Amino acid sequence: MAVRVGDHISSWEPVTSGVPQGSVLGPLLFILFINDMPQVTKFNTVLFADDSKVIGNAYYPEDIQTDIDCLSRWSEIWQMKFNVEKCGVLHIGESNPQHGYTLDGIQLKSVQKEKDLGVTWSAGKSLFDDHIREGIGKAKRNVVSRKHEVLVPLYKAFVRPHLEYCVQVWSPVAKHGNWSIIMAIEKCQRDFTRIIHGMGFLSYSERLQKLGLTTLLERRMRGDLIEAYKIINGHVNYGHQMFNHNLHYSTRNLCNVSSCRTRFALDCFSVRVIKYWNNLPNSVKYAPSVNAFKAGLDDLKSYNPDSRHGYWYLSLEIFNRIPDKNDHVTYLKLHPEVAMRRHISCF
Repeated sequence: MAVRVGDHISSWEPVTSGVPQGSVLGPLLFILFINDMPQVTKFNTVLFADDSKVIGNAYYPEDIQTDIDCLSRWSEIWQMKFNVEKCGVLHIGESNPQHGYTLDGIQLKSVQKEKDLGVTWSAGKSLFDDHIREGIGKAKRNVVSRKHEVLVPLYKAFVRPHLEYCVQVWSPVAKHGNWSIIMAIEKCQRDFTRIIHGMGFLSYSERLQKLGLTTLLERRMRGDLIEAYKIINGHVNYGHQMFNHNLHYSTRNLCNVSSCRTRFALDCFSVRVIKYWNNLPNSVKYAPSVNAFKAGLDDLKSYNPDSRHGYWYLSLEIFNRIPDKNDHVTYLKLHPEVAMRRHISCF
Protein backbone atom coordinates (compact mmCIF):
# COMPACT_ATOMS: atom_id res chain seq x y z
CA MET A 1 0.00 0.00 0.00
CA ALA A 2 0.97 3.63 -0.38
CA VAL A 3 -0.29 6.90 1.08
CA ARG A 4 -1.21 9.86 -1.09
CA VAL A 5 -1.32 13.45 0.20
CA GLY A 6 -2.24 15.93 -2.51
CA ASP A 7 -0.03 15.16 -5.52
CA HIS A 8 2.60 13.30 -3.50
CA ILE A 9 2.62 9.50 -3.10
CA SER A 10 4.73 7.61 -0.58
CA SER A 11 6.79 4.54 -1.38
CA TRP A 12 4.94 1.22 -1.63
CA GLU A 13 5.03 -1.14 1.37
CA PRO A 14 3.61 -4.69 1.67
CA VAL A 15 0.67 -5.10 4.11
CA THR A 16 0.59 -8.72 5.30
CA SER A 17 -2.04 -8.37 8.04
CA GLY A 18 -5.11 -6.23 8.65
CA VAL A 19 -6.61 -3.57 6.42
CA PRO A 20 -5.70 0.11 6.00
CA GLN A 21 -7.68 2.26 8.43
CA GLY A 22 -9.86 4.94 6.86
CA SER A 23 -9.92 3.42 3.39
CA VAL A 24 -13.12 3.00 1.38
CA LEU A 25 -12.67 -0.76 1.02
CA GLY A 26 -11.35 -1.26 4.57
CA PRO A 27 -14.67 -2.17 6.27
CA LEU A 28 -15.70 -4.55 3.47
CA LEU A 29 -12.30 -6.27 3.42
CA PHE A 30 -12.37 -6.63 7.21
CA ILE A 31 -15.83 -8.23 7.14
CA LEU A 32 -14.70 -10.68 4.46
CA PHE A 33 -11.61 -11.46 6.49
CA ILE A 34 -13.43 -12.36 9.74
CA ASN A 35 -16.69 -13.70 8.27
CA ASP A 36 -15.86 -17.36 9.01
CA MET A 37 -15.10 -16.76 12.69
CA PRO A 38 -18.53 -17.96 14.01
CA GLN A 39 -18.07 -21.27 12.22
CA VAL A 40 -15.33 -22.40 14.63
CA THR A 41 -17.50 -22.20 17.77
CA LYS A 42 -20.25 -24.42 19.16
CA PHE A 43 -22.21 -21.63 20.80
CA ASN A 44 -23.62 -18.61 19.00
CA THR A 45 -20.91 -16.09 18.06
CA VAL A 46 -22.14 -12.72 16.84
CA LEU A 47 -20.10 -10.06 15.06
CA PHE A 48 -20.55 -6.34 14.62
CA ALA A 49 -17.69 -4.38 13.05
CA ASP A 50 -14.64 -5.41 15.13
CA ASP A 51 -16.70 -6.43 18.18
CA SER A 52 -17.22 -10.17 18.74
CA LYS A 53 -19.37 -11.93 21.37
CA VAL A 54 -19.76 -15.58 22.32
CA ILE A 55 -23.17 -16.24 23.92
CA GLY A 56 -23.00 -19.52 25.81
CA ASN A 57 -24.88 -21.52 28.44
CA ALA A 58 -23.21 -20.86 31.80
CA TYR A 59 -23.93 -24.43 32.94
CA TYR A 60 -21.54 -25.75 30.27
CA PRO A 61 -18.31 -23.91 31.16
CA GLU A 62 -16.10 -26.50 29.45
CA ASP A 63 -17.86 -25.90 26.12
CA ILE A 64 -17.54 -22.13 26.53
CA GLN A 65 -13.82 -22.44 27.28
CA THR A 66 -13.43 -24.73 24.24
CA ASP A 67 -15.07 -22.08 22.05
CA ILE A 68 -12.72 -19.42 23.43
CA ASP A 69 -9.74 -21.66 22.70
CA CYS A 70 -11.01 -22.23 19.15
CA LEU A 71 -11.29 -18.48 18.63
CA SER A 72 -7.75 -18.05 19.96
CA ARG A 73 -6.45 -20.59 17.41
CA TRP A 74 -8.41 -18.84 14.67
CA SER A 75 -6.78 -15.52 15.59
CA GLU A 76 -3.31 -17.11 15.49
CA ILE A 77 -3.89 -18.63 12.06
CA TRP A 78 -5.17 -15.38 10.56
CA GLN A 79 -2.71 -13.12 12.46
CA MET A 80 -5.44 -11.06 14.11
CA LYS A 81 -4.95 -11.43 17.85
CA PHE A 82 -7.66 -10.47 20.33
CA ASN A 83 -6.92 -7.64 22.74
CA VAL A 84 -7.25 -9.53 26.03
CA GLU A 85 -7.40 -6.32 28.05
CA LYS A 86 -10.57 -5.31 26.21
CA CYS A 87 -12.19 -8.73 26.60
CA GLY A 88 -14.49 -9.59 29.49
CA VAL A 89 -17.17 -11.96 30.73
CA LEU A 90 -20.71 -10.80 31.57
CA HIS A 91 -22.55 -13.28 33.79
CA ILE A 92 -26.30 -12.94 33.13
CA GLY A 93 -28.95 -14.39 35.43
CA GLU A 94 -29.49 -14.68 39.18
CA SER A 95 -28.44 -18.34 39.32
CA ASN A 96 -25.44 -17.98 37.03
CA PRO A 97 -22.55 -20.04 38.49
CA GLN A 98 -20.11 -17.35 37.25
CA HIS A 99 -17.31 -19.61 36.12
CA GLY A 100 -13.98 -18.11 35.15
CA TYR A 101 -12.52 -18.30 31.62
CA THR A 102 -9.12 -17.69 30.07
CA LEU A 103 -7.93 -16.38 26.70
CA ASP A 104 -4.37 -17.15 25.65
CA GLY A 105 -3.68 -18.30 29.21
CA ILE A 106 -4.83 -15.00 30.73
CA GLN A 107 -7.83 -14.87 33.07
CA LEU A 108 -10.64 -12.83 31.55
CA LYS A 109 -12.03 -10.13 33.80
CA SER A 110 -15.65 -10.28 34.97
CA VAL A 111 -17.66 -7.17 34.06
CA GLN A 112 -20.86 -5.92 35.68
CA LYS A 113 -22.29 -4.34 32.56
CA GLU A 114 -21.59 -4.20 28.84
CA LYS A 115 -22.98 -2.01 26.05
CA ASP A 116 -24.07 -3.84 22.91
CA LEU A 117 -25.37 -1.79 19.95
CA GLY A 118 -26.44 1.00 22.28
CA VAL A 119 -28.14 -1.23 24.87
CA THR A 120 -26.45 -1.72 28.25
CA TRP A 121 -26.74 -5.25 29.63
CA SER A 122 -26.12 -5.71 33.35
CA ALA A 123 -25.10 -8.72 35.42
CA GLY A 124 -27.47 -10.22 37.97
CA LYS A 125 -31.26 -10.01 37.97
CA SER A 126 -31.56 -6.31 37.00
CA LEU A 127 -30.66 -6.94 33.39
CA PHE A 128 -31.62 -3.56 31.92
CA ASP A 129 -31.88 -1.25 34.94
CA ASP A 130 -28.56 0.43 34.12
CA HIS A 131 -29.65 0.98 30.51
CA ILE A 132 -32.93 2.55 31.66
CA ARG A 133 -31.18 4.85 34.12
CA GLU A 134 -28.71 5.92 31.45
CA GLY A 135 -31.62 6.71 29.14
CA ILE A 136 -33.33 8.74 31.85
CA GLY A 137 -30.10 10.69 32.42
CA LYS A 138 -29.73 11.45 28.71
CA ALA A 139 -33.37 12.52 28.46
CA LYS A 140 -32.99 15.35 30.96
CA ARG A 141 -32.79 18.66 29.12
CA ASN A 142 -32.75 22.33 30.07
CA VAL A 143 -34.82 24.47 27.74
CA VAL A 144 -35.34 28.21 28.15
CA SER A 145 -38.58 28.42 26.18
CA ARG A 146 -41.87 27.39 27.78
CA LYS A 147 -43.98 27.60 24.63
CA HIS A 148 -46.04 24.58 23.64
CA GLU A 149 -45.17 24.89 19.95
CA VAL A 150 -41.44 24.82 20.79
CA LEU A 151 -41.26 22.25 23.58
CA VAL A 152 -43.46 19.47 22.22
CA PRO A 153 -41.52 19.03 18.93
CA LEU A 154 -38.23 19.24 20.85
CA TYR A 155 -39.47 16.61 23.29
CA LYS A 156 -40.50 14.23 20.52
CA ALA A 157 -37.26 14.70 18.59
CA PHE A 158 -34.60 14.89 21.31
CA VAL A 159 -35.99 13.64 24.64
CA ARG A 160 -38.39 10.78 24.05
CA PRO A 161 -36.06 8.82 21.72
CA HIS A 162 -33.63 8.37 24.64
CA LEU A 163 -36.46 6.77 26.63
CA GLU A 164 -37.54 4.45 23.82
CA TYR A 165 -34.37 3.33 22.02
CA CYS A 166 -34.52 -0.42 21.34
CA VAL A 167 -37.49 -0.56 23.71
CA GLN A 168 -38.67 -4.01 22.56
CA VAL A 169 -35.55 -5.46 24.21
CA TRP A 170 -35.76 -3.89 27.66
CA SER A 171 -39.33 -2.64 28.32
CA PRO A 172 -40.44 -3.65 31.85
CA VAL A 173 -43.84 -5.33 32.23
CA ALA A 174 -46.49 -3.53 34.30
CA LYS A 175 -46.42 -5.80 37.34
CA HIS A 176 -45.26 -5.93 40.94
CA GLY A 177 -41.52 -5.46 41.16
CA ASN A 178 -41.30 -3.28 38.05
CA TRP A 179 -43.40 -0.27 39.01
CA SER A 180 -40.54 1.74 40.53
CA ILE A 181 -38.52 1.69 37.28
CA ILE A 182 -41.68 2.21 35.18
CA MET A 183 -42.59 5.30 37.18
CA ALA A 184 -39.00 6.57 36.97
CA ILE A 185 -39.23 6.45 33.17
CA GLU A 186 -42.64 8.11 33.21
CA LYS A 187 -41.36 10.90 35.48
CA CYS A 188 -39.21 12.24 32.62
CA GLN A 189 -42.33 12.93 30.57
CA ARG A 190 -44.25 14.20 33.60
CA ASP A 191 -41.49 16.70 34.40
CA PHE A 192 -41.16 17.86 30.80
CA THR A 193 -44.88 18.39 30.25
CA ARG A 194 -45.17 20.23 33.55
CA ILE A 195 -42.80 23.04 32.50
CA ILE A 196 -44.89 23.94 29.44
CA HIS A 197 -46.68 27.25 29.85
CA GLY A 198 -50.18 26.79 31.24
CA MET A 199 -49.72 23.13 32.14
CA GLY A 200 -48.21 23.31 35.64
CA PHE A 201 -51.47 23.14 37.60
CA LEU A 202 -53.07 20.44 35.46
CA SER A 203 -52.94 16.77 36.34
CA TYR A 204 -50.71 14.50 34.29
CA SER A 205 -53.66 12.99 32.43
CA GLU A 206 -55.00 16.46 31.59
CA ARG A 207 -51.62 17.59 30.33
CA LEU A 208 -51.29 14.58 28.05
CA GLN A 209 -54.77 15.12 26.66
CA LYS A 210 -54.09 18.78 25.86
CA LEU A 211 -50.70 18.03 24.31
CA GLY A 212 -51.89 15.05 22.26
CA LEU A 213 -49.57 12.61 24.05
CA THR A 214 -50.01 9.29 25.84
CA THR A 215 -48.15 7.74 28.74
CA LEU A 216 -44.82 6.19 27.85
CA LEU A 217 -46.03 2.85 29.23
CA GLU A 218 -48.96 2.85 26.82
CA ARG A 219 -46.69 3.86 23.92
CA ARG A 220 -44.34 0.97 24.67
CA MET A 221 -47.14 -1.59 24.58
CA ARG A 222 -48.59 -0.08 21.41
CA GLY A 223 -45.11 -0.39 19.90
CA ASP A 224 -44.95 -4.03 21.01
CA LEU A 225 -48.24 -4.76 19.25
CA ILE A 226 -47.02 -3.10 16.04
CA GLU A 227 -43.78 -5.12 16.19
CA ALA A 228 -45.76 -8.33 16.74
CA TYR A 229 -47.92 -7.51 13.71
CA LYS A 230 -44.81 -7.02 11.56
CA ILE A 231 -43.33 -10.34 12.71
CA ILE A 232 -46.53 -12.35 12.26
CA ASN A 233 -47.21 -10.94 8.80
CA GLY A 234 -43.65 -11.29 7.51
CA HIS A 235 -42.86 -7.57 7.25
CA VAL A 236 -39.53 -8.28 8.99
CA ASN A 237 -37.16 -11.23 8.64
CA TYR A 238 -36.68 -11.92 12.36
CA GLY A 239 -38.67 -13.03 15.39
CA HIS A 240 -40.76 -15.82 13.87
CA GLN A 241 -39.39 -18.29 16.41
CA MET A 242 -40.70 -16.17 19.31
CA PHE A 243 -44.32 -17.27 19.00
CA ASN A 244 -46.44 -20.35 18.50
CA HIS A 245 -49.30 -19.37 16.21
CA ASN A 246 -52.67 -20.83 17.09
CA LEU A 247 -53.59 -23.14 14.21
CA HIS A 248 -57.24 -22.09 14.41
CA TYR A 249 -57.34 -19.49 11.64
CA SER A 250 -60.38 -17.61 12.99
CA THR A 251 -58.67 -16.49 16.23
CA ARG A 252 -55.03 -15.95 15.21
CA ASN A 253 -54.01 -16.02 18.84
CA LEU A 254 -50.44 -16.30 20.04
CA CYS A 255 -48.95 -18.45 22.77
CA ASN A 256 -45.52 -18.47 24.34
CA VAL A 257 -42.89 -20.92 23.11
CA SER A 258 -41.06 -21.12 26.46
CA SER A 259 -42.13 -22.46 29.86
CA CYS A 260 -39.41 -20.48 31.68
CA ARG A 261 -40.78 -18.44 34.61
CA THR A 262 -37.79 -16.25 35.50
CA ARG A 263 -38.22 -12.49 35.81
CA PHE A 264 -36.26 -11.94 32.61
CA ALA A 265 -38.39 -14.44 30.67
CA LEU A 266 -41.66 -12.94 31.93
CA ASP A 267 -40.52 -9.45 30.89
CA CYS A 268 -39.55 -10.58 27.39
CA PHE A 269 -41.30 -9.04 24.40
CA SER A 270 -42.61 -12.43 23.24
CA VAL A 271 -44.38 -12.93 26.60
CA ARG A 272 -45.63 -9.48 27.55
CA VAL A 273 -47.28 -8.79 24.17
CA ILE A 274 -49.38 -11.99 24.06
CA LYS A 275 -52.13 -10.89 26.46
CA TYR A 276 -52.81 -7.64 24.62
CA TRP A 277 -52.49 -9.19 21.16
CA ASN A 278 -54.97 -11.96 21.93
CA ASN A 279 -57.47 -9.35 23.19
CA LEU A 280 -57.47 -7.58 19.83
CA PRO A 281 -60.46 -8.23 17.55
CA ASN A 282 -59.81 -10.07 14.30
CA SER A 283 -60.65 -6.94 12.33
CA VAL A 284 -57.46 -5.38 13.74
CA LYS A 285 -55.28 -8.52 13.66
CA TYR A 286 -56.00 -9.03 9.97
CA ALA A 287 -55.28 -5.44 8.93
CA PRO A 288 -53.87 -5.39 5.36
CA SER A 289 -50.92 -3.11 6.18
CA VAL A 290 -48.89 -1.72 9.06
CA ASN A 291 -50.55 1.70 8.75
CA ALA A 292 -54.00 0.06 8.70
CA PHE A 293 -53.05 -1.88 11.85
CA LYS A 294 -51.97 1.34 13.60
CA ALA A 295 -55.23 3.02 12.59
CA GLY A 296 -57.15 0.00 13.88
CA LEU A 297 -55.43 0.27 17.27
CA ASP A 298 -56.31 3.96 17.51
CA ASP A 299 -59.94 3.37 16.49
CA LEU A 300 -60.24 0.56 19.02
CA LYS A 301 -59.03 2.89 21.75
CA SER A 302 -61.41 5.70 20.78
CA TYR A 303 -64.43 3.34 20.66
CA ASN A 304 -63.61 1.50 23.90
CA PRO A 305 -61.79 4.00 26.14
CA ASP A 306 -62.84 2.29 29.39
CA SER A 307 -61.97 -1.28 28.40
CA ARG A 308 -59.72 -3.02 30.93
CA HIS A 309 -58.46 -5.38 28.23
CA GLY A 310 -56.98 -2.77 25.91
CA TYR A 311 -53.35 -1.67 25.91
CA TRP A 312 -54.48 1.89 26.72
CA TYR A 313 -55.67 0.75 30.16
CA LEU A 314 -51.99 0.85 31.16
CA SER A 315 -52.27 4.65 31.18
CA LEU A 316 -54.96 4.46 33.85
CA GLU A 317 -52.65 2.33 35.98
CA ILE A 318 -50.06 5.11 35.69
CA PHE A 319 -52.57 7.83 36.60
CA ASN A 320 -53.75 5.85 39.64
CA ARG A 321 -50.20 5.90 40.98
CA ILE A 322 -49.87 9.69 40.61
CA PRO A 323 -52.17 11.66 42.93
CA ASP A 324 -52.99 14.98 41.24
CA LYS A 325 -51.65 16.98 44.19
CA ASN A 326 -48.17 15.55 43.60
CA ASP A 327 -47.99 17.26 40.23
CA HIS A 328 -49.11 20.56 41.76
CA VAL A 329 -46.66 20.39 44.67
CA THR A 330 -43.75 19.50 42.38
CA TYR A 331 -44.61 22.38 40.07
CA LEU A 332 -44.65 24.82 42.97
CA LYS A 333 -41.28 23.58 44.20
CA LEU A 334 -39.84 24.18 40.73
CA HIS A 335 -41.49 27.61 40.52
CA PRO A 336 -41.60 29.10 44.06
CA GLU A 337 -42.39 32.54 42.62
CA VAL A 338 -45.78 31.19 41.57
CA ALA A 339 -46.39 29.89 45.07
CA MET A 340 -45.58 33.32 46.51
CA ARG A 341 -47.99 35.04 44.13
CA ARG A 342 -50.78 32.61 44.96
CA HIS A 343 -49.95 32.37 48.68
CA ILE A 344 -49.71 28.59 48.38
CA SER A 345 -47.32 26.53 50.42
CA CYS A 346 -45.00 24.39 48.32
CA PHE A 347 -44.02 22.04 51.17
